[in-house]
Amino acid sequence: MPNHLLMSVRHLKHCIQMLVMYRRSICIWLTTVTFCSYVLFVNNCISPFQLQIEADLSLTKLEFAIISSSSYAFVYLFGQFYNGYLIQRYGFRAVMVFAVLSCICSNLLLACTNSFVWILLARLFAACGAVFAFITFILLVRLTFPQRYQGPFIGLGSLMSGLFASSAFYFTSVWTGSWHAFFLRMLFVCVVLLSLIVWHIPKGGEPAKLNGHHLRNMYRLLEDKYVLSLLVFCGSIYSGMQYLSSNEAFIFFQMKHFGVTEIKDFLTIAWIGYAVGCCVSGCLVGRIAKPDYILRDYVLLSFFCFVVIVYCNFNYVLNLLCFLMLGFSASGLIVALAFLNYALSEVEFLYVTSLVNLIVGLVSFVNPLVIGGMLDLMTTNMVADLTKYQISFIYLSFFIAMPLLVFKKYAVSFDDKLFLSR
Repeated sequence: MPNHLLMSVRHLKHCIQMLVMYRRSICIWLTTVTFCSYVLFVNNCISPFQLQIEADLSLTKLEFAIISSSSYAFVYLFGQFYNGYLIQRYGFRAVMVFAVLSCICSNLLLACTNSFVWILLARLFAACGAVFAFITFILLVRLTFPQRYQGPFIGLGSLMSGLFASSAFYFTSVWTGSWHAFFLRMLFVCVVLLSLIVWHIPKGGEPAKLNGHHLRNMYRLLEDKYVLSLLVFCGSIYSGMQYLSSNEAFIFFQMKHFGVTEIKDFLTIAWIGYAVGCCVSGCLVGRIAKPDYILRDYVLLSFFCFVVIVYCNFNYVLNLLCFLMLGFSASGLIVALAFLNYALSEVEFLYVTSLVNLIVGLVSFVNPLVIGGMLDLMTTNMVADLTKYQISFIYLSFFIAMPLLVFKKYAVSFDDKLFLSR
């Protein structure tokens, strides 16, 4: 048998053996990935229905920002203070069942009411479920796979979640019913997800045996300039894509003379870029020789793409490319998590995972309020023009570039700090 065929057979045999050996872990991984995919998918479905929701509820820009992002992010933000404790106290299965039940309540309210207050409550329920999605995914991968497989499985899971999130814009584009009926369908998806969690997710796990998840442990980590710098990086690198996916994208780009279908293509390709970037980053992060340069490159790429998207009048193809790279740059979040995974102990990584979610939630809470408030202040008769949007987005442009200032202020170098710990 030729050598290359022999090597292929051996490689295939090794893959089959790995699948058999880790079949239980893979089932757990697939379930957590499905949950993360659902959370991202449903959250992306709010923005395409913006015009319908604003018309049905008679909302201002600020009010829509509150229900689309800020209320959701508010609960998500403070959920990071208790999600680790609840996992420790009750185990993975119990908290994930609670999370899916919260999502069921959210979809039920979205399907049945036109009241601003009840829609707001629905978004709060959705956030209660989302609080546990990412942290359970990361922790269960860390607990059920050897370290050499953790990066690839985190990257591959993020790829699948990102691709599923990107499909939200396609499904909403072909949906012909009301937004109420759409979220009623999502309720049935939650029921299926609930059965998967009950069947596959273990009741407990190693994190349930860890010591208390206290604020002082988080504060101690924040005193480390390397951890703090990476947290700022995580919040900033994800902010551009997150804002455009959840707020104002359809109205803004229609002012730039793009059709609804083209705008959905932009947002879809951004999430595809994020998904592919997560997979590539997760698989290759262990081979990065100069993390300092990589982190700065992610920030510069994100800043450049966002500025071009907002302030330049490029054609459809060039905008598509910029959105693809904006999404790819957002996958720097996975790189930062991988660096933290190498540098921190298991207990510290539990805390810092909550801190990453905390900073992302804080950014998702603050940015829509700031930009929505700026638009309302500059808007007359509830109509904002393109220039006012571009002025408001100056704030977000500087926010995306903020990690460069933080890296310079603290003069941090991740080359030695993180990779000596491997």
